[in-house]
Amino acid sequence: MPEREGRLGVPIGVDGVEIKLSFDSTQIADATRVFKLEPDKGKSRRIWFGENRRGAGGPSALPLSARGIILRIREKKKSDATLKLRGPDGCIDPAAWRERTAGFGKVARLEGDWAGRRRLISASVDSELSDAARDELTAPAPSLPLLLSDEQRRLARELMIPLTDLELLGPIDATKWDPEDDDGFAAELWDVDGDLRFLEISILVSDDPLGAQRRLEQAAIDGGLRLDPEQDTKTSTVLRHLASRRSPDPN
Repeated sequence: MPEREGRLGVPIGVDGVEIKLSFDSTQIADATRVFKLEPDKGKSRRIWFGENRRGAGGPSALPLSARGIILRIREKKKSDATLKLRGPDGCIDPAAWRERTAGFGKVARLEGDWAGRRRLISASVDSELSDAARDELTAPAPSLPLLLSDEQRRLARELMIPLTDLELLGPIDATKWDPEDDDGFAAELWDVDGDLRFLEISILVSDDPLGAQRRLEQAAIDGGLRLDPEQDTKTSTVLRHLASRRSPDPN
């Protein structure tokens, strides 16, 4: 049987593991206190996700999400687009991913994505939005292919994603706190029309993810916060909410 773990529990071939904790609206104030988040240090951004709402399953089927495919657009100081493939650990061949993205540099990543008992792996390619793409994002119905880089469009075609059928869901108003040092945690507050709010605390580690997860969870427990061992990803939670409240674009 091939070796599955390398640096103190980090899956072989990945860049690191991102450990996440999510807190719903009833715990945001307490989590903000426990993790000492200062409002004036948070950076505002807006986020959209691409989905196909025209399939036979209806506008709430979320077919891309069901395949583990995420197309995310972020409007911030340096706006960017992300194409991501995410699923249970073991569903992506690290060697094949490295070969496919050779030459991409730091814009291509392969990371573990852990929350509670959930163990996912995430392969992603980022790109900074060009001036033309930023202008396109302000259009009434932005064309998602125009927001992606050439590399992302090629990868999307290989994944057989129907880019021209996609629409952007959002925006989500978000506030991001970056880590204060190399070993620190990040935080992101998401607000969807005031109807859905939650706060995510995360830390990216290159070794001993189990130890890092235990320490992060213990800090939350010591502060009186409740943890959900079966917590869903924030993307899945928000996509279901957005799909349920909007009719598909008729154009």
